[in-house]
Amino acid sequence: MMNQRLKHFRLGLGIFFLTFSGYYLPTYLQPKTVLAQPTANSNPAQNLEADRLFQEAEQSVGNEAQFINALTKYKQALRIYRQIGDTPKATATQQRLETVLATSLPLAEKFEQEIDKDEAAFLRQFPKTENNQAANQLEEFAATQLGIRFFGRPGEYPWAISESQAKAFEDIREELENYLTTQGQNPGGSFSEVPPKLRDYLDQNADKLRAIRTLLLENESPRWATDMSWISEGDPAHVFTSYLGIGSLQKLLAIDILYKQQQGKMKEKQEILEASWKFGQSFKNDPLLIGQLVNIITIRYQIGVMRKLDGLPTAWQQRLLEHDYRQSLLQALTGESLHTRAIFRQHDKLGSNLEDFGYEYPLDLGWSEWSEPMRQNFLRWEGIAYYQMTKQISTILPQENSCSFSLNSLRSMIEPAYGDLLVENSWLYSLWIRAGRFMVDLELTQKILQMKEVGSSSQNIPNTQSTICPNANWVYQFIPNDRRSITLEPLPWWAADVRGLPLIHTIDLNRN
Repeated sequence: MMNQRLKHFRLGLGIFFLTFSGYYLPTYLQPKTVLAQPTANSNPAQNLEADRLFQEAEQSVGNEAQFINALTKYKQALRIYRQIGDTPKATATQQRLETVLATSLPLAEKFEQEIDKDEAAFLRQFPKTENNQAANQLEEFAATQLGIRFFGRPGEYPWAISESQAKAFEDIREELENYLTTQGQNPGGSFSEVPPKLRDYLDQNADKLRAIRTLLLENESPRWATDMSWISEGDPAHVFTSYLGIGSLQKLLAIDILYKQQQGKMKEKQEILEASWKFGQSFKNDPLLIGQLVNIITIRYQIGVMRKLDGLPTAWQQRLLEHDYRQSLLQALTGESLHTRAIFRQHDKLGSNLEDFGYEYPLDLGWSEWSEPMRQNFLRWEGIAYYQMTKQISTILPQENSCSFSLNSLRSMIEPAYGDLLVENSWLYSLWIRAGRFMVDLELTQKILQMKEVGSSSQNIPNTQSTICPNANWVYQFIPNDRRSITLEPLPWWAADVRGLPLIHTIDLNRN
């Protein structure tokens, strides 16, 4: 699981993005001219470019506010010299980089003290807790009765997994996901009948699903154990829980909601929806990035189902937008970046095999030729720069419109020297866009429920401005045969991504 998680960082690590105050480094870091004499090579233009980068690094390395920029230029120059085969200059540049890294330790400690304060604040926000009774009961029941594991790792789970039930669920997993995805992608208000294989599973497990519903509705909201000590420990071997069981149970609840509507069991339908929502909301402030992503995915199944339901209470319209999942995701990114910084600080745990870590960026800088102290100092600065970059991005994004803000827009707002390198960390921006799209999905679901509530009188609903996309409107259109559609105009640039729910919906006014 750790290797899977680190794939997110494969392109991101090693970006230097930092804005410092205008202090100066000690005299031992003042610029020195150490370039070797020019040598013949096959690409003079590249050699001149590398020379320029090196000299710019020398001019700025003594300025604390420009130190990260100087390191970046040293690395760019070193990479070019190695690519064109200018060994003397590559050797001289590597030696200079090693000296700069070694003598910058006091500055590194200064910056790390500031990051340590952020880490302490984050850990205070998420103190260590244990499952409450409702969480324990739900987790045990799902494991022993449905064969669904929520969190534990093999050999560590406190409850015996029902192998027969686990197999029964595995047999329907693919069809279940395909059915829910297909229904969610349908922009109309109707849904296809639940397939026989899925109906059989729901019928055979009706009592167990009813027990889960009762457990969720009649007890306090589940509170899940939290232990964020892995952040400061910085252990690359730390195994993260998958949360896949959470999604599995939510999919079962989602299809059971549609099945109850198909059967005309309206009271049970609303009870299951209530239980499913309560379950999902227990993860809305989860401090782990994987927890936030899984919760967005599973709640999207819920709202895809809600768009097909009739007669939901008005209270649901307010509930849908009570929480901003963009903020939760950015909060979880803080923990991720703190952990990455901690890993870089503990070079002995990382070892020298960067490929295993999913971090291959320094290999073409001659990593195998570096001394161990140089590697350690290099990674230390990588961790500092990575955290500061993430923090800066997390400060910029909440102020922007996730429906129109692009990666190029973000690049234009940061220091120009790092604009091109931001592409290597584009996954940070992509996650925020995903959360923004989810908020639009929630808002459209709210508008659909409002149309269903007013029924045939919805022919006169005026267009309304989106609260998530302030430059767009929800546009209503009357369609012959007593139907009405709603869509967002103009559509965001990411609307063509078929993985999300459709941003247009049509309802039959006579059905609601």
